[in-house]
Amino acid sequence: NIYYECKDANGNRTVYSYVFTVVDTMPPEVTLGAHAETAKAGEAIVVAEANVSDDYTDCTVQIKVKLPDGTFVNLPGNSFIAPTAGVYTVYYFVYDENYNVTTASYTVRVD
Repeated sequence: NIYYECKDANGNRTVYSYVFTVVDTMPPEVTLGAHAETAKAGEAIVVAEANVSDDYTDCTVQIKVKLPDGTFVNLPGNSFIAPTAGVYTVYYFVYDENYNVTTASYTVRVD
């Protein structure tokens, strides 16, 4: 809250006030660590570590893997098994407590 007090030469006094609200509109920042670019079918692929920062709040990271057939699966841990050859895309969805969202991704070619 911001308050102003004003007085005139006769001693009359009045107070004006208004509310100042800070709104978080900046999405979090995410950088990905080292990760595999290629793998063999049947191997466990460890995904990149996501380093996340935000200017106001804590963040939530969701990781999803897009399979070669185009379907998406949630990744609850830090690795997945690539059962077949093809291109797998690892997506990171990062959002803060005010639902500002940013994404990052990379692909892994599996032979």
